Amino acid sequence: LQKEEEAKQLQIDLEENQKLLDQAKKNLEAADAYKGYLDSVVEASEDFQEISDILNRYKTLEINHEDLQNAVRDNMSAAEQSRRSLHQLTKDLQNEVLVQSSVIAEAQDRLEKAKIETVLEQQQNETREDEAKEAIRELGEAQMATFNLYNRCRSTHMAESRPKVEERDVMRALKYIEERFVSLK
Repeated sequence: LQKEEEAKQLQIDLEENQKLLDQAKKNLEAADAYKGYLDSVVEASEDFQEISDILNRYKTLEINHEDLQNAVRDNMSAAEQSRRSLHQLTKDLQNEVLVQSSVIAEAQDRLEKAKIETVLEQQQNETREDEAKEAIRELGEAQMATFNLYNRCRSTHMAESRPKVEERDVMRALKYIEERFVSLK
């Protein structure tokens, strides 16, 4: 019984080995097709002397391809980082432009208010100057009228009591006019 089981097991192992052998034959046949192709490439090419040269070139190209893919990934990552940085910088600069625009607008408002205040102050100064000129004119007229009255009173006064010098002080001239009016009553 044990021998039968061993025989069955050996039969199973044999079948599995046969399957593996069949698969290996198929792989070998497929490899032979590739080997034939590679032999024809060696014969047709001036660059390769042996199949191992082709395989080494393939490995080199595969490594270079992987390096290039890594470089592309790195560059894409760097480009994405640069894009994010540029976006942030653009956003920051736009905010700064808005802030500066606000500052400029406030300064323009203050300038306009200052211009209006300057115009108003100039108008007030002109009004004060006009009032001062008018007051000086009126004062001059009053002084002239006072001296005119003084000279008339003096000219109608008797010669011996008349003031000998023409008066230049308004207050004394007014005092003389007052005295003259009192004496004429």
